[in-house]
Amino acid sequence: MKAQITLFIIIGIIILFALTIPFLFIAERPSPNQQVKNSNIKQVSEYVEECLSQVSAEGLKLIGQQGGVIYKSQGGFVLDPKSDNQDFAYYGYQNHTVRYAVSLNPEFNLPYDKYDVFMSNRPPAYPWITFPYNPFKNNSISFVANGLLGFNHLTTLDNAPDSIQSNLKNYTEKKILDCVDFNLLKERGFMINAGIPDAKVDFATQSTIINLKWPLQVTGLSDSQVNLENFQAVHPVKFRNIYSRSRNLIDSEVSSLDFNMSQQNFIDFHDIGRQGTISVLTDSSSLLRGVPYNFTIAIPDRAPALWYLDQKELDGSLACINTKISVGDSFKAQGGGTSGSPCQINIDIPLKAMDPDEQNFQISMLTSEKKKASSYIISDYDLSKCMVPFEISASDAGASDCQQVCVRIKSNSACPVDCVPGNCGVIQ
Repeated sequence: MKAQITLFIIIGIIILFALTIPFLFIAERPSPNQQVKNSNIKQVSEYVEECLSQVSAEGLKLIGQQGGVIYKSQGGFVLDPKSDNQDFAYYGYQNHTVRYAVSLNPEFNLPYDKYDVFMSNRPPAYPWITFPYNPFKNNSISFVANGLLGFNHLTTLDNAPDSIQSNLKNYTEKKILDCVDFNLLKERGFMINAGIPDAKVDFATQSTIINLKWPLQVTGLSDSQVNLENFQAVHPVKFRNIYSRSRNLIDSEVSSLDFNMSQQNFIDFHDIGRQGTISVLTDSSSLLRGVPYNFTIAIPDRAPALWYLDQKELDGSLACINTKISVGDSFKAQGGGTSGSPCQINIDIPLKAMDPDEQNFQISMLTSEKKKASSYIISDYDLSKCMVPFEISASDAGASDCQQVCVRIKSNSACPVDCVPGNCGVIQ
């Protein structure tokens, strides 16, 4: 009897539990009205996040196209190219105004020994008068020229008022207001009471993350209110890595004349003449809206550096009437004199130069009459002088370096006048 009672109790509990379970699931399931409400709110949230993804991607693209800046007229912090008080230049490339990553200001000069200016980031004492022979290292050849080829002018990445991070933040906050169309949402039955958007940009190792805190009070069709505030966009762009590589490339550009940007991996190099060079760094592992990310590095035109011609190599020989001075692959002073007294001069010194921008250049000569010529014949008029000066120049499309050299007519003992290479540009 006791066993039967126990069995009935167990059966009763099972029946009660079976009847209760459906009601538990029904209680947890959202009501039809709640389902509609959640679906509508999701539409608003997804719409805002798509706008956030779109405008932040546009900002990242501008930063890459313009050398790390967004201009004020675009929603950034950097003064537009035509604004005053700019100590750097701009130029157009593929319909974009790219900021130079190298500044040639301020002017840097260093005197040494008998020279008023021995070392400078301005010709003719550029990068130093005896380049590439370093007098501080037993005249050994050196191409290292820190500070003499310009200064790294790439915009700071983060934690600064005008950094790339701040520019992208400001751009996103402004453009999200243009992208999110409250009138469109109103037509769809939503009334939005919006606060002030506040973006936070994080350049993570594998991606660029934009978190937007934007208070939105959403009133739906059923007059119910929901508050939305946090939105996020994630772009698989390794911008921190791209920036670090760009800065290292620019550091190398301004440190040594034998660094070749065009030979670096993943660089698309463009020589644009008087305006300098464009190098587009591509990271195929960083995708912005499905396209590999590009970062543009603009370098202003810098002068070729002419290798030093040692005047001592010229002083040992004297020119005569009809001696021919010429330039090409070398500086030559040969022949002349009379049939009865031929001239013994035979100078042949190789001419070299290096262009830090890897641009083509030409070596030319300016005579004492300040005329450009490939050759010059010593005349009777010249024989009255101690020496005849010539200016040797290495020039690319927009800049040049030069040195004054002199061919002696009279010996140094008879006419103790020095030929100063730093007098380039003021032939006497």
